[in-house]
Formats: sequence, C-alpha cells, structure tokens
Amino acid sequence: MSPETNRHMVRSTGHVTQVDMELLSEGALSAANDEYGAWVWVGRQLNQDQQFSSSFWKALLFAKNNGCRYVRFDQDGPIEDIDEVD
Repeated sequence: MSPETNRHMVRSTGHVTQVDMELLSEGALSAANDEYGAWVWVGRQLNQDQQFSSSFWKALLFAKNNGCRYVRFDQDGPIEDIDEVD
C-alpha cells in the first residue's frame, strides 16, 4: 500500500490579517496553528460568508484551483501576487 500524498501551497502570513489568524486559532476552519503560522485545509467547498479577509480567501481559492489540498501560511513564506483569482 502506498501512502497518501497531498500538495500544499506556502504563502506568507503577510497575505492574511491578524484577525484571520485569530479566527483560525479559534477553529473557524479546519486549521492547525503553530508558532510560525497555520496549515489550512482547502479540500472542501469554501464558505466565504465567514469573517476572513478577501486576501485570505484569494489564497485559499488560488491553492484549490491549482490542485492543492492545504495552504501553509508561514511567517517566512513567499509573498506573491495572486490577484488573478476572483
């Protein structure tokens, strides 16, 4: 049996607000926080009615549209333009 593998995208925590990170730590989505940022699962239908910033949703949608199951928001992660996601 081979192990399950999943793609993930790494983005800087600069792509999200402090409120976004607080919502993640309160369990607003399937996420795991640590001292460097958070892992967020994007493998389900995203409910954009929650109080996250538009840049947070853009990062998740960009990852999902590119075949990723997780986004790693990391304090040392890359900051890249993802404005092409609507």
